This record gives sequence, structure tokens and C-alpha cells, in this order.
Amino acid sequence: MNWKLPAGILAAVLIIALLGWLVYTRPAKEEAPEQIIQSAEGTNIPETATSLDGYAFVDESGVYLRSAFGTSSVQIPDADPETFRVVSPITEYGSQEILDFCKGPGNYGLYADKKKAYLFQFWKTETFAKTKIEVLKGLNPDSLTVTGPQTFGDGVQNMALGYEFATTTCTFIAEPA
Repeated sequence: MNWKLPAGILAAVLIIALLGWLVYTRPAKEEAPEQIIQSAEGTNIPETATSLDGYAFVDESGVYLRSAFGTSSVQIPDADPETFRVVSPITEYGSQEILDFCKGPGNYGLYADKKKAYLFQFWKTETFAKTKIEVLKGLNPDSLTVTGPQTFGDGVQNMALGYEFATTTCTFIAEPA
């Protein structure tokens, strides 16, 4: 019996398995979006505020966003607490290029109220951490919807989630699709 053929097949299977393991294995997440504490404890968010998703909180005094670490928060100026809503849940995004340059994925979510659409993002990597909220100008907040894994629009204008690299940080940007 020729032992070279079975040994070669076994070696090929082991190499493929090892490559698959290396490509798909990533370090454990510090805080998975699904495991967010729904509490505003340790922040300036009023105790009467209601959590929409673990990051966004509303009460009659305003709309608040909690940092990814749960230790600070910001009140969104002029946001309408009665109509503020989650458009997309917090989603992790880390293409291979993002993982290479940023040393980890970023997380983002879309929100809207009757006046504005918002892009919320946070990054917790081995090299930097940041939380950011920005207004998405030009999008109709009433009809803002998610159209794909990193795309969204208002039925007139379609946007894609892009990214930029800086010297020490990374950031998501909304750009025309």
C-alpha cells in the first residue's frame, strides 16, 4: 500500500483546519452588545430614565447616551425624548482592514427623533477607546431605515458606513452609497 497518498491527504486536511481556525478565531469581546447592562448607575442619567437599548436612555428631561464603559454619559442637545427611537441595534463592524489598522472592531447604532438622525459609535480596542454621537445631516429621520449590513437610508438618499484611520484612532463615517 502506498502510504504517501493517505499521509498527504491527512497533512492537507490538518493544514486547512489550522488555517480555518486562525482566520476565524478572534479574542473574546470585552462587552458584547447583547450583554449591555441596562442601568445608568455611575452616570448623570436620571434614575427615572428608561433604557431603549442599554446605551440610549430617555425621560422627560431629555435623551442621554451612555459611554461604552458605562462610566459617563452625554445628554444629546435638542433631541426629542418623546420621539427618540432606535433605528438599528448596536452592531459590531470589523472588516479585516479595520481589524488590522484599529486593532479591533468598532460598534455602531442608528437613532432618530422627529427632527434628526444620529450615528452613535464606540470603539474599545487594545490601542484606544472612544464614544461618539453625531447628527446625520440630510437624512429624513421619519423614514430612516437600515437597508443592509452597513447601509441605511431614508428612501431618497442611501448611505454606507465607511471608516477613517487616524494616527492613533479610527472612526466610522456615513458616506453616500
